[in-house]
Amino acid sequence: MSKKIAVLVNEDTMQRCSCGGCLKAFMNKADSFERYADEDIELVGFTHSGGDLAKKIESFKKKRCYCGSSFYMYSW
Repeated sequence: MSKKIAVLVNEDTMQRCSCGGCLKAFMNKADSFERYADEDIELVGFTHSGGDLAKKIESFKKKRCYCGSSFYMYSW
């Protein structure tokens, strides 16, 4: 079974960045995603921290973007 990962980007960062580098790092299992080099991973969310953050986190939980009590969520 693959680990489901969501990326949460600071809203201010999202205003000036296309987030292409984060997506490329995920796809190549580079930088922060190197720890998953030998694992099957799936990107299930890529959003910013603005708006209703609690609702976004609940949505990630419904997509099973966690393992036990640990979220596989990255923030920039």
